Amino acid sequence: MTPLFLAECYLPGTSPGWLDAAGRAIDREGGAAVTRCVEAILVPEDNVAFFLLEGPSLEAVRAVVSEAGVTVDRLAPSERATLREGGGVTD
Repeated sequence: MTPLFLAECYLPGTSPGWLDAAGRAIDREGGAAVTRCVEAILVPEDNVAFFLLEGPSLEAVRAVVSEAGVTVDRLAPSERATLREGGGVTD
C-alpha cells in the first residue's frame, strides 16, 4: 500500500476552482514520482484546504507539491479508513 500524507493549506479567498486546479497540478507534477492527489477538500468558512496525497515518501510528496505551486502549511503522514455501507470502518 502506498503511504498517505495529509497536506493542510491556509488560503484566504480560495475557490473550489482553485482546489480542483491544484489537485490536477499535483497529479501532473507527480507523474514520475508516483505522487497523486487522492482527494481534496475545501472548507471556505475556515479558509483552509486539505489534500490527501499518495506518495513514496514525505520528502517526495513535499517536492511534488512545491513544484505544483501549492503552498502547504502542514504535511504529515496519514492513514485512511473507509466507512462501510450502514456504518462502521473497514481497512
